[in-house]
Amino acid sequence: MSPYLSNAIYYRLLLGAVERGEQIDKAYQGYKVEATTLFGMTTLISTKVSKRRAILCLVIFYGIPLVVGILSFIYLTCFYCAEVAAGV
Repeated sequence: MSPYLSNAIYYRLLLGAVERGEQIDKAYQGYKVEATTLFGMTTLISTKVSKRRAILCLVIFYGIPLVVGILSFIYLTCFYCAEVAAGV
């Protein structure tokens, strides 16, 4: 899966699902079955994980492999190929 798809499509779908889940949580806030609250998990998670932290995790999740890949590509094209061509 490409970072573009994750960031541009799936991440935004997730944000929309979280917003809708929070609306459902608010609508059924006082609803209980046998003294157990059935809704509220989305709101609870949203209070623990901020949108800023979610974006940071997304950047780290794709940023670290991107940097490692670029550095590996630079090494392979500039240094490793030169060593192989020189017969080292």
